Amino acid sequence: MAERTHRDGPAQSGLQDLIDKLKAVQRACAQKNPEERVKAIRKTLSEELARVPTGAAAERLDDLRAYLDGRDPEAARKLEGLEAEVRRLRGEVDSLRGERERLLREQSSLEPSPATLAGSDDALERIRAALLKVAENRKVTTEETGLAPAQLPLYETLSELLRFALALEIGLQGFLRTSEVGEVGMMGTRQFAEHERMIRSRFRSSLQDRQGSAQPLKEVLDRNLRFLLVLHQAYGASIDSGTRAILGLLDSQKILEETRGRLGVNYQEAWKKLSRLLAELGALERGEVWERYFEEPFRKRLKEAMPEGRSGDGS
Repeated sequence: MAERTHRDGPAQSGLQDLIDKLKAVQRACAQKNPEERVKAIRKTLSEELARVPTGAAAERLDDLRAYLDGRDPEAARKLEGLEAEVRRLRGEVDSLRGERERLLREQSSLEPSPATLAGSDDALERIRAALLKVAENRKVTTEETGLAPAQLPLYETLSELLRFALALEIGLQGFLRTSEVGEVGMMGTRQFAEHERMIRSRFRSSLQDRQGSAQPLKEVLDRNLRFLLVLHQAYGASIDSGTRAILGLLDSQKILEETRGRLGVNYQEAWKKLSRLLAELGALERGEVWERYFEEPFRKRLKEAMPEGRSGDGS
């Protein structure tokens, strides 16, 4: 496999050419003493850097150092991206907690106003009918609700909360399906479409005040909140496990032990093995890095926390 670096286009090609030439010099001088080999490599390096502009030569030299140090900038950026995603999810969880607490406080201090729904069964039924349409993913205009202006703010608040709860539930189920976790992960397109209808039906049952429908819905919403915490933990587990796997693969002491022979450590063979491992890592695409080192611990943690594979399906 060809090595990759963190620079693209001509810069990447130039570094690769330089590495290939230095390797060729090293092979050609394999039988010479160390001083002659170093001298030949320095000469080749100077000649190659002299062919590019000063600024580009400095960048080329930095890239070569990074390559020789065994750093993988692509993998580092992948890890940074995963850490940023974890921070974002943590922020969303904190935001959801704060919003939930705020709504509970407002609900406890809210007093019905005679100008709104208090004592108005007709207004209550109009709101219920409009929310049932929202649960069916139908668009409802304020005119279609037939509500008085003083009653609209309450309906609009409830409808937005309903849309959010539905989007969260369906979105999390879709995430489980994409991640191939549990029963949802094995669903085909038609099965998942039916699953989505069941989710909407559960919300409609609660809106229609069917007996026993409120408690299952409350449990679903609570489980969805816990699932976001589980998701954060799964990402954390994958970052830790994947990073350890990569570092373990490049452990110099382990490589030296594996190349030890009767006469001691074969440093030439150890260098070859390290170079081969670096080349293989560098040739991996972003998705391949995730699949090879991070996806399995991520899914394992997710399945441990969500063995049924459903963030909130109580049906």
